[in-house]
Amino acid sequence: MKAHYFKIDQFEVPFRVQVDELPYFYNKYHYHPQNQLTYIEKGTGTYLIGNKIGRFAEGDMFVLGSHLPHVFMSDDKYFTDQQLGVRSVNVFFTPDFFSDKILFIEELSAFKDFISLTKAGLQFNSFSKKEILSDLPQKEGFSRIVCFLEIIESLIASKNKALAIDVLYKMEEPNPKMEKLYLFTFENFKSKISLSEVADLAGYSENAFCKFFKKNTGQTYVNFLNEVRISHALSLLQDPLKSITDVAYESGFQNMSNFNRQFFKKTNINPKTYQLKLHSL
Repeated sequence: MKAHYFKIDQFEVPFRVQVDELPYFYNKYHYHPQNQLTYIEKGTGTYLIGNKIGRFAEGDMFVLGSHLPHVFMSDDKYFTDQQLGVRSVNVFFTPDFFSDKILFIEELSAFKDFISLTKAGLQFNSFSKKEILSDLPQKEGFSRIVCFLEIIESLIASKNKALAIDVLYKMEEPNPKMEKLYLFTFENFKSKISLSEVADLAGYSENAFCKFFKKNTGQTYVNFLNEVRISHALSLLQDPLKSITDVAYESGFQNMSNFNRQFFKKTNINPKTYQLKLHSL
């Protein structure tokens, strides 16, 4: 998927708050020099952060480092029924939010360590301080800064966080071949895709392509493709009436045994059990 450079207008204050209330989230793989904090207030879908694919849901928080390419792709239902709508609270702030001299103060050393971790992206499931985030857009001046620091403090103290990507994937400039491969995969994963097809697309032999993709992403193309398909399957399983067979084939799998195997590998549970648990909550 093409990583677009996303220009964020310069701002004089230490950070900028942006509330997005739209039919669906901005759906282009992009990056920018500012750090980004995104709270998903309404909406579900699949994220691609660097080389990592996963699901996001209401209540999730993401903190992304400078130049880390990402996209939050809304589920299909948001494109077919735009009355559903999505909402997120976003904070953009520069990596040098605090000066180096201030960061040497012992009380602020945790902030410096936290910013270092965000280079690879952090995900917080079911962020507990959502009321602070709800207040942030209405705050002004010094009160807004205090509110922002309270959010950062709660994230630093949170035990419920995970590294969003497996290998550091920072983009100063787009990689045209990887962009083309991502775009092709997300547009065609529901159909059969052969290794020779994507190798030709990138201009490599199959063997050379496998080395190229592994070097750039830390994983094989087949594994990446399976993750895209399983992420789509997870969204389809939100429908309690959807059959497992339909979910498998609509996600691009050609046989049930491979679908079940890949689903278990990703979630450590079989599809039917996942669907039943999801709708028994």
